Amino acid sequence: MKKLALLTLGAVALASGTAMAADMPVKAPYVAPAQYGWWVVGLEIDFSATRIRGDSDPLVRTFAGPLTITDTTGDDVKWLGTARARLGFTPFAGVLLYGTGGLAWERVNRVDTEVVVTPAITQTVVTTDPRNWFGWVAGVGGEFKLFNSNWIGRIEYLHYDFGQVEATTTLTTTVGPSFADQGGRQWIDVVRVGLSYRFCDCDGVRARY
Repeated sequence: MKKLALLTLGAVALASGTAMAADMPVKAPYVAPAQYGWWVVGLEIDFSATRIRGDSDPLVRTFAGPLTITDTTGDDVKWLGTARARLGFTPFAGVLLYGTGGLAWERVNRVDTEVVVTPAITQTVVTTDPRNWFGWVAGVGGEFKLFNSNWIGRIEYLHYDFGQVEATTTLTTTVGPSFADQGGRQWIDVVRVGLSYRFCDCDGVRARY
């Protein structure tokens, strides 16, 4: 058995989800793999700071007066975290291909915005409600030894699924239109690229990876 210690720095190249756009998150993982011949197994724990934001279509209600009320709801994902098992194999020296899966966590701000317009004033009220959601994550990836050194390049795809995070709400009014807020499933797809440095407790056996 060959034990490996990896220090990894990385960034998200692409992230998407339902009605979401993404920025470049900062990723701080901890990887603890061990090698058994062709196979590499391990545990990875990582946290990512993100700027993933999605907004609902506006709900516009018009009343006599005239009075117009416009409501929008948005989710602003601040943090993502995972605790995952990894199982990989080395088809060639210096190349690792793997699958991974485990628990997922996100810290998201629910942002509700209400704009009230009358002939006299326009009033905007914004409320922010921090929430934590838990779900599962799975993906695949590859790591490649660079220039026969301890530097390792990495590319990884992860699918986060947090299930249905909101209930369906129906509001019936006697004045103005009624409406329904449909609860939805939240998921996020991420493609990451990264660079790692391997610290090896060399025991005289040359590992394939």
